[in-house]
Amino acid sequence: HPVKDIDFRSNRQIITDGLDPKLGDAEYCRYPYSSLKNFLMTPDITDHVLDYIQTIAKLDRTGTLIHDVYRDNYGNVFITDDGIQMIRGFFDEILDANGKTVLWHCKYGKDRTGNATMLLLTVLGVDKETIIADYMLTNSFLEESRKELYDKVLEITGDEAISNDIALLRGVSRDWIDKSYEMIERYYGSVDNFLHNKIGLTD
Repeated sequence: HPVKDIDFRSNRQIITDGLDPKLGDAEYCRYPYSSLKNFLMTPDITDHVLDYIQTIAKLDRTGTLIHDVYRDNYGNVFITDDGIQMIRGFFDEILDANGKTVLWHCKYGKDRTGNATMLLLTVLGVDKETIIADYMLTNSFLEESRKELYDKVLEITGDEAISNDIALLRGVSRDWIDKSYEMIERYYGSVDNFLHNKIGLTD
């Protein structure tokens, strides 16, 4: 069992899905972050999937709506108060675990979790391209879930571009992690600067 269970899900997601089940003696730690404060992140799209898909499909005229909204919001975790709190909390808990097993997650384990993991792998000396390749593996792990959503959207809309786009809710795009790096570099100069000066990590 892990010694820590770090939950990044937003308060709205907790209301919908509940707190984590108890994992042995693991300490349950919450650092909520809402990545997109708008209707695209309804508590869980599967609850009202039909209405949701029809709403999104009407707006998704170019077949890039989900992709673009995620891309445009992706780096906000590095420049918002709750984002910074999430990241500081994440590193505090890892340091406090002192080398023991730690679990961290959000809703689908790809966006908030992906950004936190990118920072941790950087600290551990992993190079950028390897980190991005690791992030992109998300699509292999969520392939079944993404295909299921794609099929459902295609059935409703008959539009392949829109179906591919909405299915990204269960996947990742290279553009998104690139946006994370771009935001950090724009605001802090480098990932190392961000971790030292904003998060407070020492060498």
